[in-house]
Amino acid sequence: FTLVERLLSQPRVVVFYISQIFLPLPSRFSIAHDIQLSQSIFDPWTTIPCILMITSLILIGLQKARQRPMISYAILFFFLNHIVESTVIPLEIIFEHRNYLPTLFVFLPFSYYSVLFLEKMQNQNTAAWWTGMIIIVAVITGLSYSTYQRNKVWKNDLALWTDAIQKAPDNARALNTLAIKLAWGEGSTHPRRYDLALKLFSQSLTKHIPTKIVKADVYGNMALIYFYHKNNPEKAIEMFDEALKIHPGGLKIRRDFVGALIVSKDYVKALKHAQYLVKRDKENGHYHNLVGLIKLRQGYYRESLESFSKAYDLMGNKESAILNGAVGLTLLGHFENAEKILIEAIKMYPDTSTFYFALIETWERSDKNLKAKAVAADAVKRFGAAAIERDLKIYLDNPRYAPLSKKIIAPVFQDMLK
Repeated sequence: FTLVERLLSQPRVVVFYISQIFLPLPSRFSIAHDIQLSQSIFDPWTTIPCILMITSLILIGLQKARQRPMISYAILFFFLNHIVESTVIPLEIIFEHRNYLPTLFVFLPFSYYSVLFLEKMQNQNTAAWWTGMIIIVAVITGLSYSTYQRNKVWKNDLALWTDAIQKAPDNARALNTLAIKLAWGEGSTHPRRYDLALKLFSQSLTKHIPTKIVKADVYGNMALIYFYHKNNPEKAIEMFDEALKIHPGGLKIRRDFVGALIVSKDYVKALKHAQYLVKRDKENGHYHNLVGLIKLRQGYYRESLESFSKAYDLMGNKESAILNGAVGLTLLGHFENAEKILIEAIKMYPDTSTFYFALIETWERSDKNLKAKAVAADAVKRFGAAAIERDLKIYLDNPRYAPLSKKIIAPVFQDMLK
């Protein structure tokens, strides 16, 4: 949208916010909304009435400042708090949460004058007092029930975003987010959910997309499904390229792309993108860790250790940096250093099987076969045979992780697992 379209559309949005205050039906609330942009003060026709309504309310607030300070304050506080998100700053057009703070004092005059009315009527007019009480109780009961009904939609992500696309079918964010919840939310391993997610992502690209970041995010999410769940790396790379063309600064998209390139063993391209991530955010230990992993896979062991050292200093959870660094030392032939690090790591992270695998490889490469078998026996005792078999399949010779050799490690466990 242009600045003119935004400025013309916001009065209609603000009037919609006001209408939600006075008619708070569950059917009128949603985490996402469709809003037609105003092209002129007459298109759509509701634009000019909304402009006039807001102007009149502000004038009333200013005019009644001395006579009715509480009402004046409530009106002016409401509009002042909408200035940031409802004027020139090019944020997305509408979000309900923007109405939370501005409504803080809107309810105060209603409460205040209701109490005054009841106090006055208590001694003068019993019928009026009871009528007022009944109305107040009915309003509170109605609002409570409305809140209860609306809360049902928030029971889980799928319910929330399904409700959103029913109320805002042309909202790309709602379609995109529901697709994300289907693909990566709870219970998302069924192939049909990935198919449905792709369909929703594709639909979102045909709708009104509020920002280029959202559009890039859609392509990035589709790329992940094509790569990891549809076994179509060519299509995935095409989608990643499109996403980065739209939003070159999208660090999450680029990081996902690096992960896919590593799995594809396109280390040259992966390193280029990983180094871009480090350049953009030098304090992110995960990016340094990625660079180190790629160099480790390329055989640049000494250079990889520099990256792992930086990653270790910057990361909160240091497990992967420790493991990667120890594997790098092993591949360099620095067995004693690797051994010390891995023995200490097992004490610190006793529930991480990959440290046991790495120590077994270190000792096998340094001809300490009996020690390797002893560690393998400890691992089987600690984790159980089934868990070890599973982890051997996941972590050995998997380009997503440190290069642990199946050829070296698996035979050590063979007799024990039998």
